[in-house]
Amino acid sequence: MDVVSFLIDSRASLDIQNTRGETTLHFAAYHGQSAIVDLLLKNGADATLKTVDGRTAADLAGEKGNQEISARLAQILPNS
Repeated sequence: MDVVSFLIDSRASLDIQNTRGETTLHFAAYHGQSAIVDLLLKNGADATLKTVDGRTAADLAGEKGNQEISARLAQILPNS
């Protein structure tokens, strides 16, 4: 969480995507890091961004079995 807090404090973009289209939110959701997901969302991370194969952070969380995070993220997506 220290690294994420540092990025936020440094005003770094939270929505930078790697070559697969994944953001910090995608990684946190996939790995079940609920507190980091909350921190990222509170600081403006975009939950609608998709990977190159069209998956949102909610999708990745669900695929990994992190259903609570997946449901929470799905609630803030358009047309949910």
